[in-house]
Amino acid sequence: MSATTQGGAPRETEGLAVPGPGSLVWCLLAVIAIGVLAPWAAERSGLVMMWPQDWQIPIQQWITGFFKWFGNDAGIGPLKVRDISRAVSAALEVPLEVTEGILFRGLPDWGVAALPWLAVVAGTTLLGHWLGGHKLALLCALSGLYIAVFGLWADAMRTLAIVLVSVPVAALSGLALGIWATRSKRAARALGVVFDVMQATPHMAYLVPVVVLFGFGQVPAMMATVIFAMPPMARCVILGIATVPPDIIEAGRMSGATRRQLLWKVEIPAAHQTLMLGLNQVVMQTLAMAVIASLVGASGLGQKLLFSLQQLYIGKAMEQGIAIVLIAVVLDRLTQAWAYRTPHYVATVQPWWQRH
Repeated sequence: MSATTQGGAPRETEGLAVPGPGSLVWCLLAVIAIGVLAPWAAERSGLVMMWPQDWQIPIQQWITGFFKWFGNDAGIGPLKVRDISRAVSAALEVPLEVTEGILFRGLPDWGVAALPWLAVVAGTTLLGHWLGGHKLALLCALSGLYIAVFGLWADAMRTLAIVLVSVPVAALSGLALGIWATRSKRAARALGVVFDVMQATPHMAYLVPVVVLFGFGQVPAMMATVIFAMPPMARCVILGIATVPPDIIEAGRMSGATRRQLLWKVEIPAAHQTLMLGLNQVVMQTLAMAVIASLVGASGLGQKLLFSLQQLYIGKAMEQGIAIVLIAVVLDRLTQAWAYRTPHYVATVQPWWQRH
């Protein structure tokens, strides 16, 4: 504890080292000496002002060479990393094309036309009313009308298609990693470090390895979005399962639940609100990458907004930026309403289609 003398001046207490004024004086003298000697040293040698170029470590060349090797020649035997990345890209391209076809492009090979804008707005409005009542329904309707009235429908549906495909992939990946972390202490330590690095990495840095492995286009942009949005979901899974009350887990064990049943029928249902908040964060992080992902070929509102800013089309940029915000707000409110919605339990003896 600190103490004072009768005059109010601080004095040293037992067990607590209080620096005296002499330490501060020496620090000030050292700073002044460095300031005075630095210009003199700069005249004598260039080391103070600039590091010699011959002494610089060529780490950027090493990194460039590594990524070239990793993207072209790395692999095990005949199986190359490039072949695996291209196969993953081709697999993810199918659901993305189907989603885009349903929302705005149509599927002529299957004889399926795209959904009319009125049907999408009406469906979103009904979903909002079911989840959150008339206020959320009105927000969904007005947001859809804004996008349609200002001629941004096709671009908005391109952005929404990336979100609708990226969110399930990121959420399921985060769920799997989160469950793994709750079951293994080593995995929890390793994933904790990885997630810290991923969340501290700037948005742009995700584009470098994605471009090397997957090239340019919609799918590479979606892959960068998935990688960026996955850590919040995994952390929410870890938090949700770790905060399940012990009496609920004990009740599941007393009922004879196996370890797998305890996870899927007790812990995850008990943590459903935290998991849904994680899903909400995935949606927000996905839309946060909308503009940045356009740098690697993602079409949609993000690409249009980037072009408008580069050409100083302020009016268009405002319209497109507001559209992105409205999509984010609608998806945020829908997922939050879903998170806090009271679950409806039914008897398991009913058929699957009646229970769901």
